[in-house]
Amino acid sequence: MSTEKEKEGNRRRSSKAYQKDPEKRKAINDKWIEKNPDKRRLLQLKNRLRRVYGMTLEDYDRLLAEQEGVCAVCQGPHVGSGGRFHVDHDHETGVVRGLLCGPCNTGLGQFKDSSLVLSQAMNYLRKFGK
Repeated sequence: MSTEKEKEGNRRRSSKAYQKDPEKRKAINDKWIEKNPDKRRLLQLKNRLRRVYGMTLEDYDRLLAEQEGVCAVCQGPHVGSGGRFHVDHDHETGVVRGLLCGPCNTGLGQFKDSSLVLSQAMNYLRKFGK
């Protein structure tokens, strides 16, 4: 496992190499990406989880286990894009609420993450026997 100091040194060296010959570095990166699509997807996932939600892949997996591998809303196994559930979070506070399937994540967004609007939609459906 690399220390933060070692990682920073690697980043600096990589940046210098890129600045020295960007075309060569791009070709090397493109070749690595072509050979390692699964590793690249995993790295992208880890980076996005950390950057956007402040969580690790282990945090994601723990949350998924707590939800017993299903969507926190509909309890269905349907996953989002990329074969994983969407990370649902409060857009004002950034607090992660749970993992949702694509349709439930979209649905909450369409209802503006508002329990009032969602309740009104439920009342509307009940009015028509749904």
